[in-house]
Amino acid sequence: MNTLNNQKITNRERLKALREALNLTQTGVAQLLAAKTMRPCTLRTVQAWEANPAHMSARNCPDWVVEILTKVEQQAERREDGPEAEERQD
Repeated sequence: MNTLNNQKITNRERLKALREALNLTQTGVAQLLAAKTMRPCTLRTVQAWEANPAHMSARNCPDWVVEILTKVEQQAERREDGPEAEERQD
């Protein structure tokens, strides 16, 4: 789990941060995850993952969600850097 100033960052917080960094709506996250996993993922599921843990409807965000979105973010960053960055990495 990631830490910031010795505070644990939850998957819920990481999901929100990744969604914002990727400029996606909750529906967009659901669609992206459904496409990547070939399994259904709904808006309601993403809402439950992001919900305040004090709410009865809240659900823990699984690690695999954060892993997929992190990979998508990394791929987006590589594309933004352009071909020059890829040549430097070789």
